[in-house]
Amino acid sequence: MPSCTLTSYPMIVASLLATGVVYGISESMISTSAEHMLSMLVEIGTYEAASDHKKKNGDLPRQLWNGIDGTRSQQYTTVKHLPSPYAARIFSGWRCWKNEGEEGGGGLRYVFAFVPIGNYSGSIESPHSKGVST
Repeated sequence: MPSCTLTSYPMIVASLLATGVVYGISESMISTSAEHMLSMLVEIGTYEAASDHKKKNGDLPRQLWNGIDGTRSQQYTTVKHLPSPYAARIFSGWRCWKNEGEEGGGGLRYVFAFVPIGNYSGSIESPHSKGVST
């Protein structure tokens, strides 16, 4: 696997006073190939990822579905432990990627997008349906 270096920058947190919604914006520069970066983002259905989830979250559920609506997309539902005094929280989302072709320097360019499952308008799997469970 290619090497990867990460340079992180300060996170900006903003809140909309009218609604109380909090947004976090983070920026990082990652020195690796586009293919390697995409594989790190997309391949969360690996044994390593499942093992890491089990170490951090015990027997809390984690389930993945690939190829939603016949596309390069993935739906996931996972429950994560949070620091005390907070209770564990359910995260459900939809993610997809697309090859955008070559950049000017000859390298490939990809677009990776994700949204909370409530914002996705396509087919939504039930956490009790067939999927990869860990």
